Amino acid sequence: AGEPLGKRKKRLILAAHQMGWLNAIIELKGDKSERPKESRLSRYNAANTPAPFVELDAGEYLLNLLMEAGPIKSQPMGGFQALDWVDFAAYASLTMADLEPWEATILRKMSEAFVTGMNEGASPFSIPPADRESAK
Repeated sequence: AGEPLGKRKKRLILAAHQMGWLNAIIELKGDKSERPKESRLSRYNAANTPAPFVELDAGEYLLNLLMEAGPIKSQPMGGFQALDWVDFAAYASLTMADLEPWEATILRKMSEAFVTGMNEGASPFSIPPADRESAK
């Protein structure tokens, strides 16, 4: 029933990519103003407009788990990076989550996609990942 496993994994990674894009703060070159730094998601919420989330028919628990673990971490010199294996091991240990190897693998790819989405989403001209030709 539903999509084949490969398509479900691709859709989960796309959902994380889109979530990172939504959590990005738009950066304007040369902007020295004191304007509030808001994420795209905050802007959708403030406008009472539904955010363009990716609908999932399976595996939503993995996206929720990624968000609960903290989908990314800061790099020492600034910027963001994906969670490492040790981060997922620590999360699983502390929450007593029993992650299967395939779940850990896809969570790592989802974290990488989230970082990509945040980096891409900083551009005011960025197209949402779910709206791109490659997503179809």
